[in-house]
Amino acid sequence: MLFYCFKDESNFQFDVLRFCETWLSPELESLVALQSFNPDFKHKQPNKEGGGLAIFMKNHLGFQIRIDITIPDNLRSIFDCLFVDIIRVQIKFTIGLMYRSPSHDSVTDVNTFMQQVLRNSIMKIVN
Repeated sequence: MLFYCFKDESNFQFDVLRFCETWLSPELESLVALQSFNPDFKHKQPNKEGGGLAIFMKNHLGFQIRIDITIPDNLRSIFDCLFVDIIRVQIKFTIGLMYRSPSHDSVTDVNTFMQQVLRNSIMKIVN
């Protein structure tokens, strides 16, 4: 549906695209490609319906996957995240994607996790 909405690509210049609920497993990853974009995937959990995240970055952007930002094991069934640092010329910034399962009605765990991520990011900048 995304591609149907944007028939005339000349009007839109996206450098980063993010998708939730990709339902991708490692064996299906090779089927997903966007011209001029580099992908990073967080696959859905095995034996679980739904899930999966993807971030596509334009080829001209440098990026580094943030493996240090991960969901604690006890919360993996509730939400998931994928973060990358985008590096362009001398500017570096972090882009993230989080998804909370609609079956989990409390956002407290997600908020606590995000506060921790922000606190750690600020500490890296200060140091």
